Amino acid sequence: LVTDAIGTLGGTYSAAYGINLAGMVVGSSSIGGDSASHAFYIDQSQLTHDLGTDSVDPTASSGANAINNKANDIVGWSNVDQTNMWVSPEHAVMWESAGNLIDLNSLLNPSVVAPFGSVTGPNPCPKVQCWELITATGINDVG
Repeated sequence: LVTDAIGTLGGTYSAAYGINLAGMVVGSSSIGGDSASHAFYIDQSQLTHDLGTDSVDPTASSGANAINNKANDIVGWSNVDQTNMWVSPEHAVMWESAGNLIDLNSLLNPSVVAPFGSVTGPNPCPKVQCWELITATGINDVG
């Protein structure tokens, strides 16, 4: 069995959680100073790319859990700013084509969207039910 070290984004630890048929690897790595961890992917040239977070907070973290084979869409989670959260500071996200970050809560049917944005704690759910997606663990080739 042959393996390669995946390296880090400047911190002391990293972990790989997914790989596609092209050999692209996704996971999470600590950044410099170990103040946070960021989702990453390793491309076919073995270059590591920091996918960042969905927050302006420099201590925000993210993680990538899976990548599909056709579009290189990556799913996982990211900390979000308080104005974008309901109960959880983590949201399920997708990095479309290993780039553009989408909060998967933005794709929910409006009838179940939670009242995001309270700075004093969770607003009560004004509907029969409210959803807040906190992580995505898999993605198929259709997306």
